[in-house]
Amino acid sequence: ENWQPPCGAARARRSPLPGPAMLVALVLAGLRGGLAGGEYVLEDSFVSDQFFSEWDFISADDPTHGTVDYVDRQEAEATGLVRATADRVYMGVDMEAVLPPDRGRRAVRVQSRTAYNEGLFVLQAEHLPTGCGTWPAFWMFGEDPSHPWPMWGEIDIIEGVHTDTRVMTTLHTGKNCRQDAVGLGGVGPAVEWGSGTRGNPSVDCYVEAPDQWPNQGCSQRGPESTMGAPFNAAGGGTYAAEWDPRAGHIRVWFWSRGSEPEDLVARRPDPESWGPSYAYFRIDSGTCDPSHFQQLKLVFDTTFCGDMGEPMFAASCPDQVGQGLSCEDLVRLHPEEMTEAYWSISGLDVYIMQFPAPPVREPSPSPWLNFLMVLCFLGAFAGVAALYALVWIKVTKDSGDSNRITAFYDQYRHLLTGAVGNLPSVPWSRLIPAPLANNSWSRLARDEKESKSTEDEGSMGGLIPPPTGSAHRLGSGLSGPPIPKSSHGLGRSASPPKHQAPVPGGWHALGGGPPTRSNSGPPSRSNDLA
Repeated sequence: ENWQPPCGAARARRSPLPGPAMLVALVLAGLRGGLAGGEYVLEDSFVSDQFFSEWDFISADDPTHGTVDYVDRQEAEATGLVRATADRVYMGVDMEAVLPPDRGRRAVRVQSRTAYNEGLFVLQAEHLPTGCGTWPAFWMFGEDPSHPWPMWGEIDIIEGVHTDTRVMTTLHTGKNCRQDAVGLGGVGPAVEWGSGTRGNPSVDCYVEAPDQWPNQGCSQRGPESTMGAPFNAAGGGTYAAEWDPRAGHIRVWFWSRGSEPEDLVARRPDPESWGPSYAYFRIDSGTCDPSHFQQLKLVFDTTFCGDMGEPMFAASCPDQVGQGLSCEDLVRLHPEEMTEAYWSISGLDVYIMQFPAPPVREPSPSPWLNFLMVLCFLGAFAGVAALYALVWIKVTKDSGDSNRITAFYDQYRHLLTGAVGNLPSVPWSRLIPAPLANNSWSRLARDEKESKSTEDEGSMGGLIPPPTGSAHRLGSGLSGPPIPKSSHGLGRSASPPKHQAPVPGGWHALGGGPPTRSNSGPPSRSNDLA
C-alpha cells in the first residue's frame, strides 16, 4: 500500500559540463576502443517463421503473482496467441474470454534456449503491450538448481505497467551491487532513477535493499514515448542494450522508428558513436562485480496486475478505479480492455564482440640452442682450418716452393676422398674437386696423360720412386705430393713419402690405401731415408 509509482522518481543531479571522473571514463573508453580493436559481429538473428523453434514456452505459475495463465506452445498456436512469419513475430493475450475469479487471462512467456554472458541485444518493435492491467517485459535472467534467482542476476531492458509511456530499465541482483556514482559524480550520462520508499534514488540493485520497495532493484527511466500508446502510434522504435563486462557497463539506447544510426541499420553497430544512453549501469569490482550477471536467457512475457501492477493501478487507471474495479476484476471481466496487449516484433538481433586473432608467433629458439649452434659452427670452422693447416704444413715440408699450390690442391683432394670413402650413400663426390684438364697448373691434368705408364711401373716390384716431375699414384688413384730429389746424387733408392706408411692413424688411415707392393716382397728402403 506504500508503493509509489516511479513516475515520481528522483532525478539525478545534472551538470552542464562533465566532471573529472566522466572525462577519465571517456578517455579510457577511447583508449580501450582503439587498443582492443574489437567489433560487434552478428551472432543470432531470431525473427523468422521458425522463431518459436528456438524458444521455450514456460507454462508454470507466474513468479510475480500476476492474474495470468501462461500456456504452452501447442495451445498458444491453436488459439492464435502467437504466430511468426519471415519478418514478423506476434505474441498476444486472450482478448475474448470472461473469466471466473479463480482464473487468469491466457498469455505466453517465452524464453530463449541460448544463454549469454555478454552481447549487444537489438530489438525492433512495431507495437508493445499497453493498457490498464498489463505488465509486459523484455528481459534477461539466469538461474539453475545450484544458482537460484537472483544469484546470476536479471536485466530488465523493457518494462512498464498499465499506461506507462516511459520505459523502465532495471537490474536485480544479490548483495553488493550499488550504482551510487552513476549520474551523481560524473560517471556515465545523467540518468533518472526510480524512487525508493523515502523518495531516495533506487541505486541499490539488491532485491532486498533497505529503503527500497521489495524487489525494486536499481531502476532508471527512459525518455517519453518509449512505451505505451505514443510508442505504438509512432510505429514503434528500436532498443539496443549493451552488456559489456570488459568495458564494465550495461547501457541501453532507444530510437524512434526511422532515426536509428546508419551503422546499426547496416548491421555494423558501433555503440561508441551513438552518443549518451538513457540507461547506464557500472559493473566492475568497485561498484557491482560482473559476476553478478551470468548465463542470462532472453525472455518475453505479458502478465497482469501482480506484484508491480496491483500497487500502481489506482494511480495509473483512475477511471477504472472510479467504476469500482480492482486490477484483477478488470483483467478477468473486461477482455475488451486487452486489445492493445500484444507484441509485434520485426527484428531481434544479438551481436557478440569479436577481436582480431593475434599474430601467430613462431616459438623462439632456446638461448642454449643458439649457443650450441654457434659453438658447432665455430668447431666446424676450426676443424676445417686445422685440416688446411695440416695439409699446408705437409705440402710445405714435402714440396718445393714452385709446386706448393698444386701439391696443396692434390693433397686436400686426396685427404677428403679418403675421409669420406666409407660413406657411399652420401653424394660426397659433389664436395670433391674434379680434375680440371684445362688448368695447366693442376698436376692432375698432367697425371691423366701419364696414368697408364705409372700403373705399369707399379707392377715392377717394390716401391719405385716416380720420375722427377711426375706424380706418385696412390692406391685410391689420387695424386700424392712429389718425392723430393736427394741432395747426395742420382740413382739412390728413396723410401715412400711418410704419408704413405701403413701406420694406423696415419694419412692412409683416412682411406688412401696401402702403398703398391710388387710380387717379389716388401718394398725396398734406403738407409739414409728412413
